[in-house]
Amino acid sequence: MRSWVPWILLAVLAAARLHMQMAAMPPYAGLDEIFHVARLAFTLQEGRGPAMDEPSIAPYLAASIAGDGSALPAFGILGEQWPDAVAARDQLLPDRPLRPPDLRPYAGSNYEAQQPSLYYAIASRLGHLLPHRSALDELRLWRASSALCAFITVMAVAVIGWQVAGHAGLLAAALLVSLPTWLTLVMRAGNDAFTCMLIAVALAVTLSRPLRPAGWFAEGLLWGGALAAKLYSWPVAVVLPFIWRAQRAPRFRYLTVMGLGALAVGGTLLDLSLRTNNPLGLFAFDRPEDAGRAAVPIAYGEMIRILIASFAWTSGQHVNALRPLAIALYLGPLLLIAAAIVARHRRAYRMPLAACGIAVLAFAIAQAVNAAGYIRAARAEGLALPAGGKEGWYWYALAPLGMGIVLAVVLRHAPKMVVVGLVVWLAAWDVTIHEGALFQDFAGTTSSAEGDRLFRWGPRTLPFQRDLDLERVGAGPGAGLLPIDRVIHLAALAALALIVVRKRLRPDGGDALDLHARAEGEAVGTEGAARGHAVLRKIGHVDLVHRLPLGDVGQHHRALHDVVEGGPAALEHGPDAVHDLPRLGSDPAGNHVQTVVDADLPREEEEVADPHGVRERQRLRTRRGEELDRRLHRTGGLLDGRASGQCAQTKVEQSCDSLHRHSLPSIGWYLQFERAARYSPLIMTRRGGRRRRRR
Repeated sequence: MRSWVPWILLAVLAAARLHMQMAAMPPYAGLDEIFHVARLAFTLQEGRGPAMDEPSIAPYLAASIAGDGSALPAFGILGEQWPDAVAARDQLLPDRPLRPPDLRPYAGSNYEAQQPSLYYAIASRLGHLLPHRSALDELRLWRASSALCAFITVMAVAVIGWQVAGHAGLLAAALLVSLPTWLTLVMRAGNDAFTCMLIAVALAVTLSRPLRPAGWFAEGLLWGGALAAKLYSWPVAVVLPFIWRAQRAPRFRYLTVMGLGALAVGGTLLDLSLRTNNPLGLFAFDRPEDAGRAAVPIAYGEMIRILIASFAWTSGQHVNALRPLAIALYLGPLLLIAAAIVARHRRAYRMPLAACGIAVLAFAIAQAVNAAGYIRAARAEGLALPAGGKEGWYWYALAPLGMGIVLAVVLRHAPKMVVVGLVVWLAAWDVTIHEGALFQDFAGTTSSAEGDRLFRWGPRTLPFQRDLDLERVGAGPGAGLLPIDRVIHLAALAALALIVVRKRLRPDGGDALDLHARAEGEAVGTEGAARGHAVLRKIGHVDLVHRLPLGDVGQHHRALHDVVEGGPAALEHGPDAVHDLPRLGSDPAGNHVQTVVDADLPREEEEVADPHGVRERQRLRTRRGEELDRRLHRTGGLLDGRASGQCAQTKVEQSCDSLHRHSLPSIGWYLQFERAARYSPLIMTRRGGRRRRRR
């Protein structure tokens, strides 16, 4: 299986699933898509962002909000009146060019003026690409830009997951497009997809451990863009100092990224201060006005209920299509399995899981502060239920961490049948929620008076059993291709899951030098399953080194096959322990103690108590024992938590570096492996600290 096949499968299934969602959604779905569009239209026409109290809603959008029959219907505004609108209108999606009276004068203020300006300044310019501007065409254009951002987010989450768990990380990213709340959040015309994309790409770059100033500058630009796009990206950035400390990042990297981030935050605060009533732009932090009403108890229970329900929000006419029982059945087993597996492997994945925990804690604190502001405003106005502070869908901004790390760890270590069960479970709920419920709501064939125990609206039919005629209600384009999109999505997902279940490949992508468990007797590949192959011609002549120790060297994705099959080194071989390979004499494989830990076949785990002659943090009693002990004491392990090979993998990389510098100056494949080892994004440490120069 070539290494690029899973990536192609992931790209195909993500594109098919995202197009399916974009094409099926009616105009202005969700709670506030039409107000995001109004902000984009104002910025397109005026070239600036609106003030909070400034009229900024164009007349053609005000007509949709008011329910004018000649305007494009607003699904999120009509709510329970949507089935009546579908039945009453002959042409549900009018597509006529906008005229000057449709654009000005502006009808009213827009509460989405509270958002930072970066996304709207960029996305509004896409409107100039339209040959003739209409309400439907500009909605499709801005939704397509959100779909592109969502696609990039999926691929960035795959990169994060690949660094953690290999192909299991790709499967975790593939399951991201099966979450209905995330799809609803990012497929609207709004700044959520743009912000999620920047967070995911920035996090992927950070975890890749850039070593050059150009990489630090790119990392800073990405995090600065995320911080300037939407305020809920700020708590996610809290994890950066912890990751940098674990990576022992250079001080100049700190300064570069933090400086660019500070500039982005300062510019955002200044922009919001000029256009809104407070530097954060949120209503929660406006000065409350006394409405002359008596204070009433705050309905905290209702706030928590809305928070949980909106976490599984699917944008039905009733705000949420699922009842509590359906939410528990849908998310309960997934959360229990994930908690059990993460708890079992928490020590091996201490650093990435700690980063996730820090991000969740920071996000929870930010949400609590936001809710406290709205509670203060509600008490001043005499209201029991605050206007905000209970939005559960914002938590999906943490999807790069939750899916790319936590779910990747779960899929990496869960039994194969559990992996298959999780994939089938999420895919089945995806089909049930959308084809079995939500798409029927979109088509106007259900009513709130006929709900059931799982869904608030009914009656329901099984998926694919009712001709929904989504081409009439879906904003599209390509609403008639939804069955084809679903078949492509499920087929690609099944193929990717099969690769993960059968292969369980590691992040290094190689067959050899993989010090983890594998199935007993598993073959490695075309060149690694047997021993004694001919040396590749490109290796050429190697001075002072016989052909025997290099008798099975391949070049499969920068992976070494079994150079020498050895075991733990003896402690009395002190000089060998420093460089991990025997001193290269005239016959290195004949008389010296073999020090490379290797199994009888790759991917077999050697449960040895003393790998490479020294357990991690064990003191070697050699001339360089103290120095090696300090180095091992500072070095933690890999990002993916390889329990049995943490020390060995780091030392093998140092061995290849030493071997290349001292004995193999002319071998091209060693150069590639050395470069891969030095630029590997997987090396993270549990302890920080400055590097010390060797005396």
